[in-house]
Amino acid sequence: MDQKTKQKLVLKFYEADADGNGYLTNHEIFMLIEKISGMVPPQDLETLRSKFDLNNDDKMTLGEFKVALDCGDEAVEEWKILFDQIDVDSNQFITVQELQDALTTWGHGDLQSVVEPWVRDYDANNDGKLSFREFLGFVAENII
Repeated sequence: MDQKTKQKLVLKFYEADADGNGYLTNHEIFMLIEKISGMVPPQDLETLRSKFDLNNDDKMTLGEFKVALDCGDEAVEEWKILFDQIDVDSNQFITVQELQDALTTWGHGDLQSVVEPWVRDYDANNDGKLSFREFLGFVAENII
């Protein structure tokens, strides 16, 4: 998907946010999908729909929408590379310990005290670790 199309889709997000609260409810997501169905190839619509709510809070933020637009693009692959670097045991989850170890390795050991609350905030299924999808939830809220 080219950059111009992505910009148009972001405008559609704002149009779909009928109450202006900065996120889309399930109904607003449905309305957005109707609006963009002509702009996005049909095979990509289901992928977008499944990627919208990264933190499973039944809402879609603009950040989550932007992550969904980039699905399959290099940006998501770069986040996956970082995720895999932190996931040293390669079990597809980041634990508190793995993240603390990574921060220490990268010279940010002073941030260790915030790791446990941070994981708790983005751990949508409360299993004490982050899946890649949960990790992207953080990316969507804070980075993109």
